[in-house]
Amino acid sequence: MTALAAATINYHLANTYKFGAAPGGREYFDYITFDPGSRRLYLTHGTEVLVVNADTGAEEGKISGLKVSHGVAVVSGLGRGFISDGAQGKAIIFDLQTLKVVGEVNAAADADCIIYDPASKRIFTFNGDSHNATAIDPAAAKGYWDH
Repeated sequence: MTALAAATINYHLANTYKFGAAPGGREYFDYITFDPGSRRLYLTHGTEVLVVNADTGAEEGKISGLKVSHGVAVVSGLGRGFISDGAQGKAIIFDLQTLKVVGEVNAAADADCIIYDPASKRIFTFNGDSHNATAIDPAAAKGYWDH
C-alpha cells in the first residue's frame, strides 16, 4: 500500500496592479485567466478584456466591442482565445498574437464561465440564464448544442 502526501502550496502576494474603470463606468472585473506560455493575464472588464503582462503589470492591449465579457479560454496550439459574452450569448474568438477578433460561435443566453478542456479538445461555456452548457470545437469554430 502506498500513501501519498498532499503537497503544501504556499500562496503569497507577489504584486498589486491597479486598472481604471470599465467603459460605461461599470467598475468590475469578472474572471482572470493566466496564460503561462505568454505570461499574459486576460481580465474581463465590462465591454472589454484587458491584456496585461503578468510579470510587470504593463497593459499589452485590449479586446473591445463586447457587450458583457465574462471569461477567457486560451487554446495556445491554435493561436486562439475565446471570450464568453453573456449579453450576446456567444463565444468571441480572437487571435492570441494580434488580439484582434477573428470570429464568433453561438453559445446560449448568459454565456458565463468558459474553459478549454485539453482532453476533449473542446471549449465549454456554462450558461447562466439557460441553465446549460455549450461545447465548442475550437479548431472548426463550431458549437454543438443539446436541442
